[in-house]
Parts: sequence; structure tokens; C-alpha cells
Amino acid sequence: HAGIPVLATDLPEVAAIVRRFDAGVVLPDPAPERIVTAVQALRAEPDRHGALRRNAIFAAASLDGADERAALKALLEGLG
Repeated sequence: HAGIPVLATDLPEVAAIVRRFDAGVVLPDPAPERIVTAVQALRAEPDRHGALRRNAIFAAASLDGADERAALKALLEGLG
């Protein structure tokens, strides 16, 4: 919810979400020099940083689980 672009390693589930929402950068590995390079690239491209920030906020809102919780609650209440 902070609107910070994501730096993620290439774990399949995490990378898929980051790529789906274009909410950050997927790194092939977490080597410190790769992280530094990615952060420096984002700092050098304020428009890209801003787009990733907006996309991260949208992703957080889209993935908050409220709809799933409501559906599960309704299902469980229907069983009672």
C-alpha cells in the first residue's frame, strides 16, 4: 500500500505478480550489485519510477483479498 516499486527475485509466483501489474523489477538473482543497479536505474528514470509506483498501488488494492474473504465468509455462513 506504500506505492513503492517492487524489487523481486525471479521466484515464479512473485515474479508473475510483479510482471502482471508492471509494479517493479524482477531480478535474476539477489546479488547486491544487481539490487544497486536496479535502484540506480529507477532513480535515473523518474517517469518509470512513477509508473511503477502507481502500478504497485493498484496491485496492492487489487490483491488485498477483500473479495475472497467476503466470498469465503458467505460460503461458511451458508454451511452453518
